[in-house]
Amino acid sequence: MEGAAQSEGADASSVHVLAALRFIPIIMEQLFNILDALTIRGVSGSRVQRTKLMIMPLFLTSLRRTRTMAWPAKLERSGQQVGSLLPGVSAGASRQGP
Repeated sequence: MEGAAQSEGADASSVHVLAALRFIPIIMEQLFNILDALTIRGVSGSRVQRTKLMIMPLFLTSLRRTRTMAWPAKLERSGQQVGSLLPGVSAGASRQGP
Protein backbone atom coordinates (compact mmCIF):
# COMPACT_ATOMS: atom_id res chain seq x y z
CA MET A 1 0.00 0.00 0.00
CA GLU A 2 2.78 2.41 0.83
CA GLY A 3 4.34 2.00 -2.62
CA ALA A 4 1.00 2.73 -4.31
CA ALA A 5 0.61 5.95 -2.31
CA GLN A 6 4.13 7.04 -3.25
CA SER A 7 3.47 6.25 -6.90
CA GLU A 8 0.24 8.27 -6.81
CA GLY A 9 2.10 11.22 -5.28
CA ALA A 10 4.81 10.97 -7.93
CA ASP A 11 2.20 10.94 -10.70
CA ALA A 12 0.52 14.03 -9.27
CA SER A 13 3.88 15.78 -8.96
CA SER A 14 4.81 14.98 -12.55
CA VAL A 15 1.48 16.36 -13.77
CA HIS A 16 2.12 19.60 -11.88
CA VAL A 17 5.63 19.92 -13.30
CA LEU A 18 4.40 19.28 -16.85
CA ALA A 19 1.62 21.84 -16.44
CA ALA A 20 4.15 24.39 -15.19
CA LEU A 21 6.46 23.67 -18.13
CA ARG A 22 3.55 24.11 -20.50
CA PHE A 23 3.04 27.64 -19.18
CA ILE A 24 6.59 28.85 -19.86
CA PRO A 25 6.06 29.56 -23.59
CA ILE A 26 2.60 31.01 -22.88
CA ILE A 27 3.97 33.37 -20.25
CA MET A 28 6.84 34.40 -22.53
CA GLU A 29 4.37 35.17 -25.34
CA GLN A 30 2.25 37.26 -22.98
CA LEU A 31 5.34 39.06 -21.70
CA PHE A 32 6.34 40.06 -25.24
CA ASN A 33 2.76 41.17 -25.99
CA ILE A 34 2.76 43.39 -22.89
CA LEU A 35 6.17 44.82 -23.80
CA ASP A 36 4.92 45.60 -27.31
CA ALA A 37 1.81 47.27 -25.89
CA LEU A 38 3.91 49.39 -23.55
CA THR A 39 6.18 50.41 -26.43
CA ILE A 40 3.23 51.28 -28.69
CA ARG A 41 1.71 53.41 -25.93
CA GLY A 42 4.97 55.26 -25.56
CA VAL A 43 5.70 54.18 -22.01
CA SER A 44 9.27 54.93 -21.19
CA GLY A 45 11.23 54.77 -18.01
CA SER A 46 13.58 52.57 -16.13
CA ARG A 47 13.41 48.80 -16.16
CA VAL A 48 11.96 48.87 -12.66
CA GLN A 49 9.05 51.08 -13.76
CA ARG A 50 8.35 48.94 -16.82
CA THR A 51 8.52 45.78 -14.71
CA LYS A 52 5.98 47.21 -12.28
CA LEU A 53 3.65 47.93 -15.21
CA MET A 54 4.03 44.36 -16.55
CA ILE A 55 3.47 42.38 -13.36
CA MET A 56 -0.30 42.82 -12.95
CA PRO A 57 -1.33 42.14 -16.59
CA LEU A 58 1.02 39.15 -16.73
CA PHE A 59 -0.40 37.77 -13.48
CA LEU A 60 -4.00 38.27 -14.58
CA THR A 61 -3.57 36.64 -17.99
CA SER A 62 -1.72 33.71 -16.42
CA LEU A 63 -4.46 33.27 -13.84
CA ARG A 64 -7.13 33.40 -16.53
CA ARG A 65 -5.34 30.75 -18.61
CA THR A 66 -4.83 28.55 -15.56
CA ARG A 67 -8.53 28.61 -14.82
CA THR A 68 -9.30 27.82 -18.46
CA MET A 69 -6.93 24.83 -18.39
CA ALA A 70 -8.27 23.54 -15.06
CA TRP A 71 -11.94 23.66 -16.01
CA PRO A 72 -11.98 20.53 -18.27
CA ALA A 73 -9.89 18.60 -15.73
CA LYS A 74 -12.39 19.38 -12.97
CA LEU A 75 -15.25 18.27 -15.18
CA GLU A 76 -13.55 14.97 -15.97
CA ARG A 77 -12.94 14.28 -12.28
CA SER A 78 -16.61 14.92 -11.53
CA GLY A 79 -17.63 12.49 -14.27
CA GLN A 80 -19.05 15.11 -16.66
CA GLN A 81 -17.85 15.73 -20.16
CA VAL A 82 -16.80 19.18 -21.33
CA GLY A 83 -19.32 19.25 -24.17
CA SER A 84 -22.22 18.44 -21.86
CA LEU A 85 -22.11 21.95 -20.36
CA LEU A 86 -21.55 23.92 -23.55
CA PRO A 87 -24.72 25.11 -25.29
CA GLY A 88 -25.16 23.75 -28.79
CA VAL A 89 -22.38 21.16 -28.44
CA SER A 90 -23.11 17.47 -28.14
CA ALA A 91 -21.46 15.49 -25.32
CA GLY A 92 -19.16 13.56 -27.65
CA ALA A 93 -18.02 16.60 -29.65
CA SER A 94 -15.29 17.54 -27.19
CA ARG A 95 -13.58 14.17 -27.66
CA GLN A 96 -13.58 14.08 -31.44
CA GLY A 97 -10.43 14.88 -33.35
CA PRO A 98 -10.02 16.72 -36.65
